[in-house]
Amino acid sequence: MPELTTLGAPIKSTYEGQPNTNAFTDPEKAKLAGIEEEATKNASDASLLDRANHTGTQTAGTIVDLPDLLADKVDVVPGKGLSDTNFTQDEKDKLAQLEGAHFKGVHMGLSALEAAYPSAVAGDYAVVDDGVDILWYQWDDVGSEWTVRVGEGAEITPAQVKSYYESNPDTNAFTDDEKAGLASLINSERFSLRRLGTWNAADNLPELQNGEGTPGDFYVVTTAGSHDFGSGMHNFRPTDWVIFFGGVWNRLVTTDQPILWENIANVPALQTPRGPIGIPQVAALAYLTSNKSIPNAVRFPITWDAVQYDHFGIWDGGQNFTVPEWARHARISGSVSFAVGGANFRALGPRINGAEFPGCGWVRMVAPNSSVTLGYTSAIVPVVPGDVITGQCYQGSGGNLNILPGGSNQDTWIQIELFE
Repeated sequence: MPELTTLGAPIKSTYEGQPNTNAFTDPEKAKLAGIEEEATKNASDASLLDRANHTGTQTAGTIVDLPDLLADKVDVVPGKGLSDTNFTQDEKDKLAQLEGAHFKGVHMGLSALEAAYPSAVAGDYAVVDDGVDILWYQWDDVGSEWTVRVGEGAEITPAQVKSYYESNPDTNAFTDDEKAGLASLINSERFSLRRLGTWNAADNLPELQNGEGTPGDFYVVTTAGSHDFGSGMHNFRPTDWVIFFGGVWNRLVTTDQPILWENIANVPALQTPRGPIGIPQVAALAYLTSNKSIPNAVRFPITWDAVQYDHFGIWDGGQNFTVPEWARHARISGSVSFAVGGANFRALGPRINGAEFPGCGWVRMVAPNSSVTLGYTSAIVPVVPGDVITGQCYQGSGGNLNILPGGSNQDTWIQIELFE
């Protein structure tokens, strides 16, 4: 029979191989010995599993997935909080520079701001609601005014662009209506220029008249003269063009100045070149339509009743004809018919600014025993813009005496020619 000392291991193995014969190890025995008697007698399993009831510490390495969870979190810095909007350092520095005393509030319109703060100091600013946009205004010390500030990167509205642009000199708005009007004018008649030859303005050769022509046809004037195309007498000089456009013949002035169109059916343009005396411009012809009583022994300025023409608008409707801006010389002619009566003499002639002048052509004669008509023509004399030309007459009959228009208003008149 074997020694009992040699049977320990086989006995342990054989015993523990039977049901319900687990080994009670030395570590488990030691662990059990460390638990106080009746330690969990009054606690449920749930209470025992609740971490709130646990004491002591647990190392991070023993917690499943803890490193991955912490990777999505940010560090908590004392004194700072978290926000959905980043607050950059540049913005922080900018905010630090703002002074509360410089902000002048929110105002409905620039006028309200100006009324509240008619003056300010550098750095003052305000917010203005102009009904369309919210604008930031700042005080401009140089101009002493509130001006709109467009910040870096800020966008301005189309309405603001229009307003800012048109506030500058020579930036008038070209409106939609004006553009449409110009388009209709440009498209109203398109043509190509076609030179037909030369034209004699004095004799209207070849014969031209309004309403007859092809748009773009033109002639070059070779002989100066005055001609009526159907709407009044007008004047041409050599090298001018006469061109058909808009149903009428037009004058194209050829000068070293900008070209201007002059519609023959309307009042001619006054812009003309400066320089030596040129072709005379027939300016005005005025006349009487009724008798006028002239006092005795007085050089009397005649008040005219009507004009045959006044191309440059120089007649004031009474006695005076004013020299226009472009004229430098003038020639004045006229005629007066005196009624019969009394002795002494009759006289007539022109005046410039109420005075005689060299070459004025004053004419006189001893009174006959019948009515008499006298005429005069002055020299070509210098004038300046604004000079006033009048026609005067004199009679020494001893009493008032009439001057007469004539049966066809042909006897008493004044004509003025002007030169550049």
